[in-house]
Order: sequence, then structure tokens, then C-alpha cells
Amino acid sequence: MNYTIEQTDALVELVNIGMGRAGASLSDLIDDRIELRVPHVVLCSINELDDNREFGELDTSIIQDFAGVTSGRAILAFPEPSARKLGQILAGLEETPAELDFDLKDMLNEVGNIVLNGVLGTVGNMLDSCLEYTVPHFSGAESIGGVVREYLHDEGGERSILVADARFSVASRNIAGSLVLLFDVGGIERVLESLLGEASAIE
Repeated sequence: MNYTIEQTDALVELVNIGMGRAGASLSDLIDDRIELRVPHVVLCSINELDDNREFGELDTSIIQDFAGVTSGRAILAFPEPSARKLGQILAGLEETPAELDFDLKDMLNEVGNIVLNGVLGTVGNMLDSCLEYTVPHFSGAESIGGVVREYLHDEGGERSILVADARFSVASRNIAGSLVLLFDVGGIERVLESLLGEASAIE
């Protein structure tokens, strides 16, 4: 899937606005400064997602479905070691835990709730429409491709997948993850039309 530089830059800016709002909310939650930024965005198909080895390492996810003028699935995903590292910071532990217990999963779920709502709220504002969200839920030990295919199996049809690098900077430590937005057919085009004020055809 090929998009223009202008289209890709517009999507990066959109996600960064949502991440900025989420970062402010997270900072209030843990009483420490958290910066979130998105240096890179990729628009791809499910096959391209499967073929990317880096995406294959994303096996710990917080998942939230959304519906409205556009619908789909939003996912905040981490490699499992990064999820444990973030859990350590959130819980104020001296060492990185060997595994994620119930409390740490609950903390990560709350982080996902704040980040995903921040981004989806921004998307809804750009579309001048309120999106309805499901309650976010935690998923571990499942590849991002599996999480996406689970939704495709339920809904069917072609989908555009937006994958954005998510860089967390908290307590002088950096944690990498990915924000994955799976849109219904034509969803990306509706978002781009609102962002750019014109029809945004795929090249």
C-alpha cells in the first residue's frame, strides 16, 4: 500500500497529538513525567504485517475495538521484555519482574486504556464524530498478527493497518512498543480526507 509523504506526515501528526494527550494523562497517573512520541508510521496489509520480523516480536497487547463513522481495532503492543520493564517502572519495583502478574497486567491495561483513548479521541475529533469503544483487555503470548487476524476473522473483508512506533520515555528510561490501528474498509481514506481537507486516494 503506497501513500504520499503528505498523507503519511498527516497520520504521524495525528497520532502524535493523541500520544501527547495520553502522555500528559499518564504523567498525572504515576506522578512522574512521561513522554510519548511517534517517530515513524507504516501503513500496511495483514500479509506485510506477518512478514515483518520486528512486528513478530510484539506479543503483549492491550486491545480495544471501536465503532462509529469508522470502526476497527486499536492495539498497544510491546515485546514481552519491554512490557515487563514498563511494569517495573509503573509498580516502582527495584528489579524487572520475571513475569507479569495480575497487578502488573492491570497496570499495563490502564496504560493501554489511556493511550488508546487518547489516540481514538483525537481520531474522533478529526472526523467530527464520537467513536464508541469497548472496554480494553490484556492479551499475552499472542503475536500482533494473531490479534489482528482474530478481528479479521470476526469481521471479514480487506483492512488498512496503521502501525506507529510508540516510544515511552519515563524515569530516564526508554521503552519501545507499537500502536496498531486496524480500520474498516475505507477507514484510512476517511481519516485522511478529514486531515487534508480533500479526497485522499491511494497511489
